[in-house]
Amino acid sequence: MRGITKAFPGILANDNITLDLRRGEIHALLGENGAGKSTLMSILFGLYQPDSGEILKNGEVVGIHGPNDATRLGIGMVHQHFKLVHNFTVLENIVLGTETVRNGFLRMDEARTRVTELSRQYGLAIDPDAYIYDITVGMQQRVEILKMLYRENEILIFDEPTAVLTPQEIDDRDNALFPEKINGSYAILRRPMQYVGKGYGTDIPGIWISYSDDLTTWSAPKLVAVAKQFDWEGTKIGAAAAPLKTGRGWLLLYHGVDRDSIYRVGAMLLDIQNPEKVIARTKNPIMEPSEYYEKTGLVIPNVVFPTATIINEGEIYIYYGCCDTCIALATAPVEELLNYLL
Repeated sequence: MRGITKAFPGILANDNITLDLRRGEIHALLGENGAGKSTLMSILFGLYQPDSGEILKNGEVVGIHGPNDATRLGIGMVHQHFKLVHNFTVLENIVLGTETVRNGFLRMDEARTRVTELSRQYGLAIDPDAYIYDITVGMQQRVEILKMLYRENEILIFDEPTAVLTPQEIDDRDNALFPEKINGSYAILRRPMQYVGKGYGTDIPGIWISYSDDLTTWSAPKLVAVAKQFDWEGTKIGAAAAPLKTGRGWLLLYHGVDRDSIYRVGAMLLDIQNPEKVIARTKNPIMEPSEYYEKTGLVIPNVVFPTATIINEGEIYIYYGCCDTCIALATAPVEELLNYLL
């Protein structure tokens, strides 16, 4: 998307926006309500037409005059408010508009087989014969995702995908993907809520790790670190920014929450070849709310939450969320942090 501008009466929603997407990338658009995130994605999906600018796919300018054009170009979208026919079944909704017809008859058996395979492949369990009005909002979202996969969309757009879900439906949080394979496999840190209990080695949320060969099917999680080791992380811990590879191990900044719901930042060092092994872990937080913008939020006060980290010329740059109001930046010499850890 190059130079996209879109205005509504009295509102400039998008002002000369350029966005590049490459195969395999995941991007998140951040902004306040009304910042123009949904407008930009609606332009990409053909629901709105830009006032100026152009859209290119594989280096060629394309015209997207509606959702059908977007679908033909391999672009799909899951809207915040789902676009499903409530008196149709799950299967009927998934194939709607792309039905297989032979001799004037719908061939639903073939569609059922393919939908079942996609459901199994991507871990999106559904009942193809259930009616939309009978299933939960979380299940409806799975149907929308399967609609995109069924159409073999290459670009998947999610408009506020967790906004309509209950806490129970968002049960695997604080995911942090390692930036490179480990022993030939992808690795991700997780906080799966269903793995909380004495039978899993921790009675409150901790940090777990899973592995995958294809970024689709993940192994059962293994416990890496438990909470409650220190008072400042008494109710839960979780990964945040992706781990950083250093000469001494994987440097992970994580968040801990105490019983007063104060979010602080700790650090741990994981073994390069076996990241299930914790080499070192800070006893005290390395960051905690102190500035006014870290202590005062519109709804949630007292939060510092690392969202991204990079190392540049010996300095670690920590981008972190403050309450629910802003993103801030902190820096420190990386060797100093590693020495403090060890």
